Amino acid sequence: MPGNGARAARSASAVQHCLSPASFWQPDDIVPSAWHQHAPFAFWLTEALRPGIFVELGAHNGFSYLAFCQAVQRLGATTKCYAVDTWRGDEHAGFYGEEVFAKLNELHERRYSGFSRLIRSTFDEALAHFGDGTVDLLHIDGRHRYEDVAHDFESWLPKLSDAVVLLHDVNVRERGFGVWRFWADLQARYRCFEFAHGYGLGVVQVGRLVAAPLRPLFDRTAPDKVAIAQIYAQLGLLSTASHELAEARTALREREARIAVLERDGAAERDALAKAESWARDREATIEFLRADIGRLQEVAAAASLREEELQRIGDQFAGLREEELQRIRNQLAGLQEAVTQFEREAEERSAGEAAMRREIVAAFEAARRSSETAAQDAAALVLAQQRATEAEQAAERRAGEAEQSAAALESVERRASDAEVKVVALSGEIAGIKTELADSRQVGRAALHALAVSNGGYAYREPRLGWRHTIQRLFGAIRRQ
Repeated sequence: MPGNGARAARSASAVQHCLSPASFWQPDDIVPSAWHQHAPFAFWLTEALRPGIFVELGAHNGFSYLAFCQAVQRLGATTKCYAVDTWRGDEHAGFYGEEVFAKLNELHERRYSGFSRLIRSTFDEALAHFGDGTVDLLHIDGRHRYEDVAHDFESWLPKLSDAVVLLHDVNVRERGFGVWRFWADLQARYRCFEFAHGYGLGVVQVGRLVAAPLRPLFDRTAPDKVAIAQIYAQLGLLSTASHELAEARTALREREARIAVLERDGAAERDALAKAESWARDREATIEFLRADIGRLQEVAAAASLREEELQRIGDQFAGLREEELQRIRNQLAGLQEAVTQFEREAEERSAGEAAMRREIVAAFEAARRSSETAAQDAAALVLAQQRATEAEQAAERRAGEAEQSAAALESVERRASDAEVKVVALSGEIAGIKTELADSRQVGRAALHALAVSNGGYAYREPRLGWRHTIQRLFGAIRRQ
């Protein structure tokens, strides 16, 4: 139909007026952004408008701003570019750290610092840096609530010349975004053009004067505008396709390398798993052995506990018996000590009596020797008796020393009761020997006295009832009477 052909020709003409080689450029810097599909239009718009001052409110990672800077640099235009942002984020873009600004600033300073500046401030604070009517191209992409975008547009409106304003996200209606509502208000006030792709991009002609290359955007019919929007939607997909393909290939290579590493790691892990399973089996066998050993130890511990209780019971009984036995031995030792002490007293008394007797016998012998020569033999016998008496005295002294040693030994009798009893028996035998020797000494003395009496006139010796002292006195009396 002729009418349809004419409309198609007009649409093609409108599209041709809104396209240039710049529309087919590829962005140099692909950073995370929701603006990727609008880069072809940014390149064409910069070429068509050639603004004196371009301002972007809300740069974030900087993709859209870098695209405009790339176009300015590639066109050799005299445009001055300014990006305004706090680079701290918001509830829509998300909050982020200093690394976002640092990365963008490093790339910006290296490539575009000759005609561009990054202004780190709020949008309102940056107003003072620009004169009224000086901004030719304004891109608003800050906070996306209705009140925020309306405030940004109205506050920057005095700074605009016959400018073009771009608003991103005009096709987003979730998460509290209100740009679409403000976009509807602007459509009632200004000439506008809308791209629905890439979350939506609204183009607003603020001033009366419209640059000739931009007139098809605002003055053409709806079908022509649709054709322009569709061609830029296709270009938007192609603009990042090569980069995405390269990234995909890089990701594929990285994934293949990762798969190879994972396969190697998998083989190593399978070996490690096999070793671990073998180790686990060994550990299980060891655990079972230890459990059996623990069971045996528990049985031994139970038996030991019973044995310990039995030993404690026996120990308690033995302690009582031992204490009774020790007390009995102590009592016996006390009795023995008392008997030994009594024996020592008696020995001392006997020693004193024998000493006195020896002294009296010596005196008697001296008197008899002076009175008669015949008494010499008797005196010799008396000397022999004295020697034996001395020996008896020495024996008695030795027995007394042994008695003292026995007394000292008795002090340890509490530890060696059985040995003490043996020693006491032996000591009793020795004491009996001493008594025997003393008796023998008495017999010798009696014989000497009897011989003396015979040599002095047949005087017969009789055992006095009053002891040795009285007998000697009677003998000396008889000698004086002769």
